Amino acid sequence: MLLATALLAAALPAMADNAILRLRQFLDAHGRQDGLPKGAEAVAIAPHLSAALNAAIESARAEQAAFVRDNPGEKPPYIEGKLFTSVLFEPFTAYAPVMPAGGCPAPRCVIRVDFVDAASSPDVAWHDEYVLVLEDDRWRIDDVHFRGGFDFGNHGSLRASLPAPVAR
Repeated sequence: MLLATALLAAALPAMADNAILRLRQFLDAHGRQDGLPKGAEAVAIAPHLSAALNAAIESARAEQAAFVRDNPGEKPPYIEGKLFTSVLFEPFTAYAPVMPAGGCPAPRCVIRVDFVDAASSPDVAWHDEYVLVLEDDRWRIDDVHFRGGFDFGNHGSLRASLPAPVAR
C-alpha cells in the first residue's frame, strides 16, 4: 500500500508537467485561432480538445451554417475573433502557464496562463484559465475561463459561449 502511494505521488509531478506540455503545444499551434476552426484547422485542433468541447464546436459550426443558409449576406456568429483567449482581435506575443498549487491531480486540472501583447503600446497583459481533463490517457482542453475583463473581449467561458452539443 505504501509503495502504491509513493508511486502515485511520484507520478503526479510528471502528470502536471504533461498537462503544461499539452497546453503549450496547443497554444503554440492553435492559441491564435480566429473564429471556428474548419477543414484542416479543425482536424489539427480536435486531438487537443475534449470530446465535449469538440461536440460544442461542432454544434457551433452547425449553428453557423444554418445562419448562413437562412440569412444570406449577413455576418454569421463565430466567424471572427480569437476563440481561445479573452482578447478578440490582437494576438498574444508571449505567454506563461502558471502551475496550480498542488499540481494537476487527474482527471481535471485548471492552469492559469499569463498573456502579454507586446505589439500594443503600452503592453496589454491579462490571464485566462484553461481547464484540462484527462481523456484516453491524454490531457485535453475542456474549457477556457476568460479572465481578461476587456470590454470588447470574450467573457465567461468558451463552453458557455457555444451552443450545447446536439444529442445523437
